[in-house]
This record gives sequence, C-alpha cells and structure tokens, in this order.
Amino acid sequence: MPVISLGLSHHTAPIEIRECVWIQEAALPDTLKQLRNEYSILQEVAIISTCNRLEIYAVVDDLSHGYEALEDGLSCIQPLSTNNLQAYLYHYAEADAVEHLMAVAAGLDSMILGEPQILGQVTESFRIAQQAGTTGAILSHLFTQAIHTGKRARHETAISQHTTSISHAAVRLAQQHIGNLASADTTVIGAGEMARLAARALQMHKAKSITCINRTRSNAEAIARHVDGHIKDWAQLPEIYATTDMIIVATGAQQPIIHASDIEAVLDLRKGNLLAIIDIAVPRNVDTAVKQLSGVTVYDIDDLHSIIDYGFAQRQATIPQVKTIIQEELTRFMMWYDSRIVVPVIADLRRKVKAVAQHEVEQTLQQLDSLDAREQAIVNQLAHRIVNKILHEPTTRLKTQAASGNGQHHAQVVRELFALEDKITKTNDGNQ
Repeated sequence: MPVISLGLSHHTAPIEIRECVWIQEAALPDTLKQLRNEYSILQEVAIISTCNRLEIYAVVDDLSHGYEALEDGLSCIQPLSTNNLQAYLYHYAEADAVEHLMAVAAGLDSMILGEPQILGQVTESFRIAQQAGTTGAILSHLFTQAIHTGKRARHETAISQHTTSISHAAVRLAQQHIGNLASADTTVIGAGEMARLAARALQMHKAKSITCINRTRSNAEAIARHVDGHIKDWAQLPEIYATTDMIIVATGAQQPIIHASDIEAVLDLRKGNLLAIIDIAVPRNVDTAVKQLSGVTVYDIDDLHSIIDYGFAQRQATIPQVKTIIQEELTRFMMWYDSRIVVPVIADLRRKVKAVAQHEVEQTLQQLDSLDAREQAIVNQLAHRIVNKILHEPTTRLKTQAASGNGQHHAQVVRELFALEDKITKTNDGNQ
C-alpha cells in the first residue's frame, strides 16, 4: 500500500494561510479518527501540525484517490476550501514522502535550519496518532525511523549547533528594534514551550526586566522563577501595554488576544515611547489592526526570515552530511517497505511447507510407535530444522527481489509453483 503525504509549510504558504489550517494539539486525536472513519481508503494516518507546517501522512489503497481523500478531509476539518488551498499544497508519494519526513525530522526543512524543536514535534505527532489508533505497521515504522534519522543528524553532525529557536530569533529581532535589551522592560505572554524559550532568551541577552503573564498564573510563575522574572495577572495587561518596551506573545489562543483598542487606549500614557510586539504564535495572537497604530511595531513569525543568523554558514556546511544520513535511513526503510509485498507469500509458503512436514512427521511417528517422548521430540525438531533450512534461501531471495522492485512478479511465481492460494499480496495486518 502506498505511503503519501500532503501538506503546506512556511516554504509554500504565508502565515495568513497557515493559521487557518493549524490544528490544536488537543483536537488532533478527533481529527485523525474523523479522517480514518470518513475515508475508508486511508488505512493509516498521522498529522504534524506546527506553527510552520501542516502535513498529513497516510497509507492508502490508491494514490490518486488517497490524495483526493486527504484534500477533501482537510477542507472539511478547516475553514478553507480545497480550491483556496491548492496553490499552497505539496504532495509526496512513496520514497519521496519518506525522504521528506526524514528531512523534516532532521531539521533540513525548518524555517531556522537545524532548529531543535521540530524533532520533538514529530515525536509528539507520532505519539498522538498511536494513541488515537490511526497508525499501523507502515507509519509506525516510518515515524520511528524518521525520528531515528533526526537523532542521528543531531548527534553525528553539527546541524543543531550554532542554532537558535524561533523564540531566540524573536529576541534578536527585538534587539534590532530596541537596541540594547539591558535598558528594556520586556514582557512574555504565554506559558508554553515557545514562551519559556523566549523568556530564557531574554534572560541570556540580559534584558532589564522580564514580566511573565498567562491566564493561568501558576504557569507564568513557573517560567518567571527560572528567569528571575516578575509576575502580572491577566487583568493587568492594560498596565503592561502602557509601560513595557517589548512584548513577545506566544499563547495557544485560537483568536487574537491583543486588539487595537487595547493598545490605543494607553498610547497617551506611553508618552511617545515606541512599543514592539513580536507575535510568534500560530494562529496569531495580535489583531492585524494593531499594525496600523502609530508608535507600535508588530512582527509575526514570518518576519523572522529577516533575522541575521550568525550560525547559518556553519550549519549549512553540514547539509551534505545530513543528506547522507537521510539517504542511508531512506534505503533502510525502503528495503523494509518493499519487502512487505512478499510477506504474505512467504507466510503462506511457510505455512504450507510446515503443514506438509507436520503431516509426514505424524505419519512417521505412527509407524514408530516404540519411540518415547524424547525421541519423538527429536524427530519433530529435525523436521522443523529441515523446513527452516529449505525456506531460508527462497525467503532471502524473495526479499532481495522485492527490494529491487521485482517482488510482485516473484511472489506470483512462487504462488504458482507451490500452488498457494492466489490472493492480493498487499497486507493490512499491522503485526506483519
């Protein structure tokens, strides 16, 4: 059964589109189950949904109908129609889909080359799909090997060295706007991983003060403790808007939490002091109308492309090494994947030969009724070893032919030679 993927990312779609198709982590299990239940052609399915990409991986009965199911499913679960999304979507099949996922896990496809968060996001996506019961043998093997590829890339090359996270890039962007952070009052709104990293980056760059705010105060307190920051309640946001020099906002809200009216109400109190707001959330946390206010500069995650990444040259030099690792793991996966086409015929052949051997053993033991239990066990073991030795060579050769793309033909020849049941050789058994 073919492996396919469909998606869009920061390479193909602006944030206005990405935030429309973004799926909350809490909603992923139901989304996966919905796709699986409504489209029988989707045998297995997993989704990676981050601020920079939405990708669906699936095992399907048919390539073209599989893509149709994914496109239709995406338009059903998200507000944009398929026609509106077509220009931004990319499609991969078979080895290309496998290679793409491995490149994603290795950090080659990230907005910031080699950024460390994506490997954890791929791992979490796999865990969610497993718990939702929408993965089987193929996607489980694929994601496990892709995660292994990402780990190899980070351990065996310098792809993640001299790197920065999106949150760190946001702080560098703030430095370009504000200058020396040592004289700046800064605020982090949110309490997730990106907010935590942003607060840590502000501390590393010696920001004058770091204020942490979240709807759940205890979550903000946890971040503040690690960065020697201050705590403000959610109700104190107007005070923050009036006094802070910079805000980094990264909450999980699906609607804007900072509106033009909120900022406009305190502009007089700011007495002309500029305010920088860096929105690294997807969907965006800042209403687009805020950009129109005088004295306020708003950046979103796509603006991070303008950041000078001083470690880029060093990481870029590791790309050939990482690609070599990906090719090694791709070859390993495809050998396993291609061998699956002959798994049913190997199982049927072994089943038939074992049945013949067992019948002959039973006939022989009936004639040798003087044998004790130990001697009968020896005869059974002898038959078992003979079966294994006879089947070893054809099994190995079948798998080799499958890896070379000739598995279907040779599997059919074996079925005819040994009078095995003629059936479709693809398997839906997740245990094989």
